[in-house]
Amino acid sequence: MPLILFLSAGVVSGALLGGAGEVRRNPMWQECVRDRVPFWEPVWRFVTLRRSEFDSAVTALKQGRVEDSLDAADRYVTRNSSDDLALVVRAEALRAAGRHREAIVDIRRAIELRPQETRYQMMLAETLADTHQWDQAAVAYQSIPATAPDYYEALLGLATVERDRGRLESSFNALTRAILADADRYEGYEQMALLLAAVPDASIQNLARAQQAAELALARAVTPADQARALDTIGVVFAAEGDFITAETYAREALRVTPNDELALTLAIEGRIAQYRQRQAFVLPRVAAVPRPAASSSLSGHSS
Repeated sequence: MPLILFLSAGVVSGALLGGAGEVRRNPMWQECVRDRVPFWEPVWRFVTLRRSEFDSAVTALKQGRVEDSLDAADRYVTRNSSDDLALVVRAEALRAAGRHREAIVDIRRAIELRPQETRYQMMLAETLADTHQWDQAAVAYQSIPATAPDYYEALLGLATVERDRGRLESSFNALTRAILADADRYEGYEQMALLLAAVPDASIQNLARAQQAAELALARAVTPADQARALDTIGVVFAAEGDFITAETYAREALRVTPNDELALTLAIEGRIAQYRQRQAFVLPRVAAVPRPAASSSLSGHSS
C-alpha cells in the first residue's frame, strides 16, 4: 500500500507540474533563477494546489506588507508546524520586520526538518551575519559542502564575515577558494579586488593584484549590472592608488551602463563619484586595520 500511494503521488505531482524538466524550462522559472529571487518563489509560482494562508503570506511579503505576511504565516505554521517551506517564508517575513533572532529559530527548525537543504543553511548563515554573530555565521557557511549548488555563494559569504570581523587573511583565503571553485564567475574577483584595494594602507603589491582582480572581474561580467559593478570596482582601485581622475572616469562609465532599475547600484556609484571629487578613497565597511594577507599567486592562473 505505501508503494502504491507513493507512485500515485508521483503521478499526480507529475501531472500538476508537467514534470521537473518542464518546470525548469518554463520561462517564469528561468526568470526566477536569472533574477536570483528568494528560493521559495519558484515553488510559490508553480505549485497548483494552493494553500490559502501560505499563499497569502508569500503574496503579502512580495508586496511589502510584512505584518500581513506574518499574520498569514503564523496561522499556517500553527496548523502545519512540520512544513519547512512555510517556516522559511515566515522567517523571511521576520527578517523583513527586523526580528532576526525569531527568524533564526524558524530557520533552525526548517533545517531540522530538511537537513539536506543547503539553501536553509545559507539563509541561517546570512541571518546570523546580519546580527553580527560572526562565529556561528562562519560555522554555518563552512557547513555547506563543496558539492552543493550554494558552495560558491557560501565562500563569498564566509569571506564577508571574516572581513567584517577583521580576519583579512581568512577572508582572502575564502575568496581564493571561491575563485578556484569557479574561475568563470566575476563576483570572487570583484570581492578580491575590493579587499586588496580598500584595506587600510594597502601596499603597492596588493594594489597591483587588486587591479588584476578587477580586470578579471570585468572580463567575466555578463549582465549590464555586473559590468557596472566591475567598472565601479576598477574605479575603487584607482582611487586607492590616489588617481581620482581615472577613478571618476570608470565610475561614470559604470553609471552609464547601469540598468535603470538598479537604483541602489546607481546611488552607490554616485556616492563614490562625490567621494572621488573630494579626493576620498572608498573604504569597505567595518574593515579593521589588521595585518594584510600575504601576496598570493591565486590570481595568476586565471588571467583572461
